[in-house]
This record gives sequence, C-alpha cells and structure tokens, in this order.
Amino acid sequence: MAQGCTQVNISDAPTTSSGGGDMMALCPNECELLEIIVNAENPSFTWTTSCSGYPINSSSAAIEYCANGVPQDCLGVPISITATVTNECGSDQASWSVQTNACEIYVPNIFTPNGDSENNEFYIRGLENYNNVELYVFNRWGNKVFESTNYLNNWTAEELSDGTYWYIIKLPYGQKTEYKGNITIMR
Repeated sequence: MAQGCTQVNISDAPTTSSGGGDMMALCPNECELLEIIVNAENPSFTWTTSCSGYPINSSSAAIEYCANGVPQDCLGVPISITATVTNECGSDQASWSVQTNACEIYVPNIFTPNGDSENNEFYIRGLENYNNVELYVFNRWGNKVFESTNYLNNWTAEELSDGTYWYIIKLPYGQKTEYKGNITIMR
C-alpha cells in the first residue's frame, strides 16, 4: 500500500434509483439506476454480471441497467451485478441482485368488438413487456378458432359469433408462463 493512501471504501450500501439494495425485479422494458458512493482518491470502476451473455461496459460510479436484451438463459433467475472500485491503495465491491421476469399480465374476461372504437380487440394489459407470446382460442367444442405465436393485442374476433370462448396464453418466461381462462365476446 502506498504511503498517504486512502483505502477504497464504498461508504454506503449499494443503492438503486428506487432506493433499496434488495432484489430488484424488472420487466423487460424497465431500467434501474445502480450507483455507488466511494470515499477514495483516483478510483476506477469495473462492472460485471453473472449473466455471461449480457456484459456491462462502463467505467463510472453509476450505470443504468436495462432489462432489455437480457439473454433467454438469464431470464427468470436472479443474476448478480457487481461494481468493483480500485485505486492504488486497494479495492472494494458492491453487488446487486436482479431478476428479469416480474411482469404481470391482466387478461379481460369480456371484449366487445362492435366497431365503436372501444374494447374492440382482445387486449391483454402487460403483454407489451414480452415478445413471442402464444395465444390459442377455442370454441365450446374444443375447436381452435384463433392462433398466434406472436400475439400483439390485435385479435378482433370478426369471424366469430357472440359467446364464451376459452383461451391459453403462453409467455416465453416469467414466474407464471401459462394462463387459461374464458373470454366472452359480446357485440
């Protein structure tokens, strides 16, 4: 250790833009500011992640971690993000735990495709946080009447009569990846 050196010391627990240092749960389109406060002269910063396919290229005391583009094998499992601070006197580290999958969807039980510009599509709130969502719709006899492997909230059921239908929604990842229920079409 060089004489007159100030040992690198991260003065506070790692923080995020939402305040805490606990496990963060992010949807694919969300970002979080990760920041450390350092008491040291001439520090240099290195960031690493336990998700090998998602490198972090930054040399500052703060990064904006965005869950966009997280590789499939890192989705749904906690990953560790570590900031290492170094100077001529030593080093210190801070870590965060992030899980990309805490995204909820809300499936309606009725929609009214009657052309009045309101509720004309089978619109699933939260679906914009996912890609390649599968949607299957069946009539009361179990016949498939609609199918999409990349559903974009755009089904209008034009070809179907009013009534109750059953759906299966499959998300590519998450705490819950399959939803089943019924939807009533009423014009």
